[in-house]
Amino acid sequence: MGGYPVHLLAVLAAYSLTLPAVYGRIVVSCRNIRACTRQLRLLAIASTSVPITGLVLLARIARDILVEAVVAAAAAPIVVAVVARMLFRPSGIVEAWYHGVRVSARLVDIPIPAFSVAVLGRVYLSTRALAAPVHRLCVMIAHEQGHLEAFHPVPVQLAALAPTAAAATALTVLLSSAMLTPAWIASTLLLVASLAIAWTVYSWSWEHLADLHSARICSVQAALDTLAALAGWRTCMITPAKAYRVLVKTLWPRRARGPFLINPHPPPCLRLWLLSRFQLLKTSRPEPNSGWAP
Repeated sequence: MGGYPVHLLAVLAAYSLTLPAVYGRIVVSCRNIRACTRQLRLLAIASTSVPITGLVLLARIARDILVEAVVAAAAAPIVVAVVARMLFRPSGIVEAWYHGVRVSARLVDIPIPAFSVAVLGRVYLSTRALAAPVHRLCVMIAHEQGHLEAFHPVPVQLAALAPTAAAATALTVLLSSAMLTPAWIASTLLLVASLAIAWTVYSWSWEHLADLHSARICSVQAALDTLAALAGWRTCMITPAKAYRVLVKTLWPRRARGPFLINPHPPPCLRLWLLSRFQLLKTSRPEPNSGWAP
């Protein structure tokens, strides 16, 4: 085993601390959907560099267990895919037409309106959501499709799962060489903090990319109406400084928010505020005749 790269991990932690400020700057300054999408994609890529770089740094700690850790982390998505196929058995496929665009999803009986499984590259819609107006169906399906197409032409499986596997591998390498020394404790704290911050900013970017995709496909007004119906109409602005306060609130565990750090979303009021900036753009078009069919 090599020495602990505490100083290099400290640099990585400092780098991860800049990500929330960059996120706040992008949300405040982007002027159109295309530019905002491009900048958020770059931010997501910058976030994925944290676990990958951490893995490279930790390779010097325990090279003998690195291969085993990589194999274990790479096998995790396969297990997730198998479990997802067993749990979510679709009862059919629903198609919705809106603005001449067709979107489709697999129907399942679940309590949440819609979700996507990146490992499978599939979108699922709850049977309970079929009573919603067609423009909301379009937005819910397009939003989940946006998660799968956020990094096109890079496959979502690579864009979403590669950094996750790298983070899991890095933690495995570090914990497998665990010794209660100051260097080990410092390395662990720095790595965990860096991964938590990077994952949060990555998830924020990914969620906004899905919102922008649904706004581009279905219209900004439809995206605003759907999100307001699901989360309530309240907007809030963010600045680079306030992004850190949002980060702290996100990282602070709360039972009402569900599993800790599983999929941290930006506040709904901030998502509404960003979409409302594009409401008057040409992407908001009058509704033509639309419909849906199971």
